[in-house]
Amino acid sequence: MTYSHNGSSWSDSYDDVLSQPINVLNGGNLYFFVSPFFLGNTGTYALEINISRSTTKVVEHSGMENRIVVYPNPAGEYVEVDLGETACEIGSLELVNAEGNLLLAMKAAEIQNSIRIPLHDLPAGVYFICLHCDRGPITQKFIHKP
Repeated sequence: MTYSHNGSSWSDSYDDVLSQPINVLNGGNLYFFVSPFFLGNTGTYALEINISRSTTKVVEHSGMENRIVVYPNPAGEYVEVDLGETACEIGSLELVNAEGNLLLAMKAAEIQNSIRIPLHDLPAGVYFICLHCDRGPITQKFIHKP
């Protein structure tokens, strides 16, 4: 069995049990391709699926969103994150695509007032810069147009 989130790129093959859970963040599709264990065999296949959904949290905005600037937007070869006068303790910064996949993670020690993130390996689309602060998360959206 293999699985895919988009129907075009597929996981490794599994004979029996997956090594880890499959996560589909923020809803979406999941495709499975099941083939016989031995070529030419047919039969019935059982696929056990456990579906769980985490609760949605309501986050009160801290007003910090206006103090963080993500530019240019739309972005081309890079995106710049200017933390400016951010008055919170930043724990980490993440770059996430629209499907919720983590593309880049930076710890506090790596974060400066201005961060340039290269985008040349990423396809066009919507992306999010997520800052994890002591006052709560701050998220800024940008569009990448290579």
